[in-house]
Amino acid sequence: MTELNRSASISVRSGIPGPSRCSWPTTSSKRDGRIRAARFPARKALEEFDFDHQRSLKRETIAHLGTLDFITAKENAIFLGPPGTGKTMLAIGLGIRACQAGHRVAFATAAEWVA
Repeated sequence: MTELNRSASISVRSGIPGPSRCSWPTTSSKRDGRIRAARFPARKALEEFDFDHQRSLKRETIAHLGTLDFITAKENAIFLGPPGTGKTMLAIGLGIRACQAGHRVAFATAAEWVA
């Protein structure tokens, strides 16, 4: 399990390899369908995150998560921290990256898990 602890607000820029550098065999309509089916509250990319506002977050850690190795290893990625620190944005970015890689994703907040 990968656990990231956050204490300030955050957002992603360049430095994380995006899907354009990867060769995931998927068509655009299938990829878009998986993204719609995941029911993300917004569309965010890991590349949009601004690390300047969350200095405790290691760019290398997010870059590694962006490779989706944790999915292959059947592990979880958990973002912990106070409100407004970018946890949801990072989760959406990873989820969209997973959709682009051909994985089925179901997005839900922690509040929705317990409802």
